[in-house]
Amino acid sequence: MTDWKVRKANIDDTDKVVELSQDYEEFLMPYTFNPFVVRKYIDQFVVAEERLEPTEGIVGVGVGGTLHVIPSDESREGEGSFEKLSNFLLYVKQVPPDVIVDFLRTKNIAFIGQVICPGKGSFYSILEEMKKEYEEIWCWMSVVGPSYKSYKRYGFEFGEERTFWNIYKRDYSTFTLGKWRKE
Repeated sequence: MTDWKVRKANIDDTDKVVELSQDYEEFLMPYTFNPFVVRKYIDQFVVAEERLEPTEGIVGVGVGGTLHVIPSDESREGEGSFEKLSNFLLYVKQVPPDVIVDFLRTKNIAFIGQVICPGKGSFYSILEEMKKEYEEIWCWMSVVGPSYKSYKRYGFEFGEERTFWNIYKRDYSTFTLGKWRKE
Protein backbone atom coordinates (compact mmCIF):
# COMPACT_ATOMS: atom_id res chain seq x y z
CA MET A 1 0.00 0.00 0.00
CA THR A 2 1.23 3.44 -0.89
CA ASP A 3 2.16 5.88 1.84
CA TRP A 4 0.22 8.99 0.82
CA LYS A 5 1.02 12.51 1.93
CA VAL A 6 -2.14 14.63 2.06
CA ARG A 7 -1.99 18.40 1.57
CA LYS A 8 -4.11 21.32 0.39
CA ALA A 9 -4.05 21.70 -3.37
CA ASN A 10 -2.51 24.74 -4.99
CA ILE A 11 -2.93 26.36 -8.38
CA ASP A 12 -0.15 24.18 -9.82
CA ASP A 13 -2.28 21.09 -9.14
CA THR A 14 -5.07 22.21 -11.49
CA ASP A 15 -3.87 20.25 -14.53
CA LYS A 16 -3.34 17.10 -12.46
CA VAL A 17 -6.90 17.29 -11.08
CA VAL A 18 -8.22 17.54 -14.65
CA GLU A 19 -5.91 14.73 -15.81
CA LEU A 20 -7.08 12.39 -13.02
CA SER A 21 -10.67 13.15 -14.04
CA GLN A 22 -10.04 12.05 -17.62
CA ASP A 23 -9.15 8.48 -16.67
CA TYR A 24 -11.74 7.93 -13.95
CA GLU A 25 -14.14 5.01 -14.41
CA GLU A 26 -16.99 6.47 -12.33
CA PHE A 27 -19.26 9.43 -13.15
CA LEU A 28 -17.65 12.75 -12.22
CA MET A 29 -19.17 16.18 -12.07
CA PRO A 30 -18.46 17.96 -15.39
CA TYR A 31 -16.64 20.86 -13.72
CA THR A 32 -13.69 18.56 -12.93
CA PHE A 33 -12.84 18.27 -16.64
CA ASN A 34 -12.31 21.98 -17.16
CA PRO A 35 -9.07 23.59 -15.92
CA PHE A 36 -10.65 27.06 -15.91
CA VAL A 37 -13.41 25.94 -13.53
CA VAL A 38 -11.15 23.73 -11.37
CA ARG A 39 -8.79 26.69 -10.93
CA LYS A 40 -11.70 28.72 -9.47
CA TYR A 41 -12.27 26.03 -6.80
CA ILE A 42 -8.70 24.73 -6.32
CA ASP A 43 -8.51 26.31 -2.84
CA GLN A 44 -11.14 23.75 -1.74
CA PHE A 45 -9.26 20.69 -3.05
CA VAL A 46 -6.89 18.42 -1.15
CA VAL A 47 -4.50 16.05 -2.87
CA ALA A 48 -2.73 12.84 -1.95
CA GLU A 49 0.84 12.58 -3.21
CA GLU A 50 3.08 9.57 -3.51
CA ARG A 51 6.82 9.49 -3.91
CA LEU A 52 7.69 8.21 -7.36
CA GLU A 53 10.63 5.98 -8.22
CA PRO A 54 13.71 7.77 -9.51
CA THR A 55 13.81 8.24 -13.26
CA GLU A 56 17.16 9.25 -14.69
CA GLY A 57 18.37 10.30 -11.25
CA ILE A 58 15.34 12.50 -10.48
CA VAL A 59 12.99 11.60 -7.64
CA GLY A 60 9.50 12.91 -8.24
CA VAL A 61 6.23 13.26 -6.41
CA GLY A 62 2.95 12.38 -8.07
CA VAL A 63 -0.60 13.33 -7.22
CA GLY A 64 -2.53 10.06 -7.07
CA GLY A 65 -5.90 11.31 -5.88
CA THR A 66 -7.82 14.42 -5.00
CA LEU A 67 -10.95 15.43 -3.19
CA HIS A 68 -13.03 18.58 -3.49
CA VAL A 69 -13.83 19.47 0.13
CA ILE A 70 -16.31 22.23 0.95
CA PRO A 71 -16.01 23.47 4.57
CA SER A 72 -19.23 24.82 6.14
CA ASP A 73 -17.26 27.60 7.82
CA GLU A 74 -16.29 28.97 4.41
CA SER A 75 -19.80 30.39 3.98
CA ARG A 76 -18.95 32.95 6.67
CA GLU A 77 -15.67 34.12 5.09
CA GLY A 78 -16.22 37.38 3.24
CA GLU A 79 -18.55 38.84 0.71
CA GLY A 80 -20.03 36.38 -1.77
CA SER A 81 -18.88 33.30 0.15
CA PHE A 82 -22.40 32.26 1.15
CA GLU A 83 -23.65 32.55 -2.44
CA LYS A 84 -20.65 30.72 -3.89
CA LEU A 85 -21.11 27.81 -1.52
CA SER A 86 -24.90 27.50 -1.53
CA ASN A 87 -25.21 27.91 -5.31
CA PHE A 88 -22.52 25.33 -5.96
CA LEU A 89 -24.29 22.79 -3.75
CA LEU A 90 -27.71 23.54 -5.23
CA TYR A 91 -26.96 23.92 -8.94
CA VAL A 92 -23.87 21.78 -9.46
CA LYS A 93 -24.21 19.06 -6.81
CA GLN A 94 -28.05 19.09 -6.91
CA VAL A 95 -28.24 18.98 -3.11
CA PRO A 96 -31.74 19.68 -1.75
CA PRO A 97 -32.21 23.12 -0.15
CA ASP A 98 -33.05 21.73 3.32
CA VAL A 99 -29.76 19.81 3.38
CA ILE A 100 -27.86 22.94 2.30
CA VAL A 101 -29.48 25.00 5.07
CA ASP A 102 -28.56 22.38 7.70
CA PHE A 103 -25.00 22.26 6.36
CA LEU A 104 -24.57 26.03 6.43
CA ARG A 105 -25.92 26.27 9.99
CA THR A 106 -23.39 23.80 11.35
CA LYS A 107 -19.77 24.69 12.14
CA ASN A 108 -16.65 22.63 11.45
CA ILE A 109 -18.08 20.16 8.97
CA ALA A 110 -17.04 19.38 5.42
CA PHE A 111 -19.12 18.45 2.41
CA ILE A 112 -17.44 16.23 -0.16
CA GLY A 113 -17.87 17.93 -3.52
CA GLN A 114 -16.13 15.36 -5.70
CA VAL A 115 -13.86 12.37 -5.19
CA ILE A 116 -11.22 11.73 -7.85
CA CYS A 117 -9.24 8.84 -6.38
CA PRO A 118 -8.66 6.09 -8.93
CA GLY A 119 -8.40 3.03 -6.72
CA LYS A 120 -4.91 3.29 -5.23
CA GLY A 121 -5.86 3.93 -1.61
CA SER A 122 -5.54 7.71 -1.79
CA PHE A 123 -9.21 8.25 -0.85
CA TYR A 124 -8.76 6.51 2.49
CA SER A 125 -5.68 8.60 3.28
CA ILE A 126 -7.46 11.85 2.42
CA LEU A 127 -10.50 10.82 4.45
CA GLU A 128 -8.35 9.99 7.48
CA GLU A 129 -6.76 13.45 7.33
CA MET A 130 -10.20 15.07 7.03
CA LYS A 131 -11.42 13.14 10.07
CA LYS A 132 -8.68 14.86 12.11
CA GLU A 133 -9.80 18.31 10.98
CA TYR A 134 -13.62 18.14 10.98
CA GLU A 135 -16.30 17.11 13.47
CA GLU A 136 -18.48 15.79 10.63
CA ILE A 137 -18.05 14.95 6.95
CA TRP A 138 -21.07 14.86 4.65
CA CYS A 139 -21.55 13.42 1.18
CA TRP A 140 -24.51 13.52 -1.23
CA MET A 141 -24.41 10.47 -3.42
CA SER A 142 -26.21 7.90 -5.52
CA VAL A 143 -27.36 4.78 -3.71
CA VAL A 144 -26.43 2.67 -6.75
CA GLY A 145 -22.99 4.15 -7.37
CA PRO A 146 -19.87 2.05 -6.74
CA SER A 147 -18.65 4.41 -3.98
CA TYR A 148 -21.74 3.93 -1.80
CA LYS A 149 -20.40 0.71 -0.22
CA SER A 150 -16.98 2.29 0.33
CA TYR A 151 -18.48 5.15 2.30
CA LYS A 152 -20.37 2.68 4.48
CA ARG A 153 -17.11 0.84 5.16
CA TYR A 154 -15.51 4.13 6.18
CA GLY A 155 -18.16 4.73 8.85
CA PHE A 156 -20.67 6.94 7.04
CA GLU A 157 -24.30 6.59 8.09
CA PHE A 158 -26.97 7.28 5.48
CA GLY A 159 -30.40 8.84 5.87
CA GLU A 160 -33.51 8.79 3.77
CA GLU A 161 -33.27 8.21 0.04
CA ARG A 162 -34.54 10.92 -2.28
CA THR A 163 -35.43 10.54 -5.93
CA PHE A 164 -35.08 13.60 -8.19
CA TRP A 165 -34.54 14.55 -11.81
CA ASN A 166 -30.78 14.36 -12.35
CA ILE A 167 -29.77 16.88 -15.01
CA TYR A 168 -26.52 15.05 -15.71
CA LYS A 169 -28.19 11.71 -16.45
CA ARG A 170 -31.33 13.20 -17.99
CA ASP A 171 -33.25 10.71 -15.89
CA TYR A 172 -34.29 10.13 -12.31
CA SER A 173 -31.69 9.26 -9.67
CA THR A 174 -31.95 8.19 -6.07
CA PHE A 175 -29.47 9.86 -3.74
CA THR A 176 -28.93 9.92 -0.01
CA LEU A 177 -27.03 12.08 2.46
CA GLY A 178 -24.19 10.30 4.21
CA LYS A 179 -22.61 11.61 7.39
CA TRP A 180 -19.51 10.61 9.29
CA ARG A 181 -19.37 11.97 12.84
CA LYS A 182 -16.44 12.15 15.22
CA GLU A 183 -17.10 10.02 18.29
